[in-house]
Amino acid sequence: QVRSVNGGSKKAKAKAKAAAKKLASAKGKDDRAVALVARRTVLRDTAQAKVIRLDAKYAWLINDISTLQCGVGESVTTASGAVEVVRECGIVYMHEDGDTTHVKTTTNKLMEIRNIGLQTPERAKRNTLTGVLSPAQCGAEQAYQNFMGLMPEEITIVQLRSITNGANGWGGGSRPTRSVYKLNNATGQFDIDVQAEQIKAGWSMWWPTAAEWAHNKEYLDLMNDAKARGV
Repeated sequence: QVRSVNGGSKKAKAKAKAAAKKLASAKGKDDRAVALVARRTVLRDTAQAKVIRLDAKYAWLINDISTLQCGVGESVTTASGAVEVVRECGIVYMHEDGDTTHVKTTTNKLMEIRNIGLQTPERAKRNTLTGVLSPAQCGAEQAYQNFMGLMPEEITIVQLRSITNGANGWGGGSRPTRSVYKLNNATGQFDIDVQAEQIKAGWSMWWPTAAEWAHNKEYLDLMNDAKARGV
């Protein structure tokens, strides 16, 4: 009707113009509907993928690892002469950021551990009281990714040691403060100090404490060396 109206009356032309306008509007609505379906499909697929991952994590969490032998109760004398006690051991579940590790212990409990001796830039975090989201600090994601590389989740066996059985209460919680040591598959010993490796890589500041002094001097030297190397 629109194509054949060129020689028609004003009434026919007006009718054709109105029809063309309706057609354009309908096409616009159709395009928006198609785009909406595409977006919703992506959201649906993403949600389904998250459910699959959460199911896998849940299945992993309920596995009994109480038979894992990794030295709970042992005392280890460090190079500085400090004596650290193996308070817990288990498998890394996830990382909060570049200095906070969640570990499933051999008592089948999930513990949020504040790593001793280092302070990495903070990732974007939402205040649980105000709901305000604080932006990530410079280097936060790189520090987090480096920590992830040092201790891959759900496969890394670790010892959690400390001089005292202390905790860090940042954010209103009570997180045990521990030095985390990774099992070295080459030696069969827990001789990889992940805090030291994070500082060596240049993704952390020095965070000395009086109570947990075992590595204070060592970590200061490592940080200054990283600075000198420009990393």
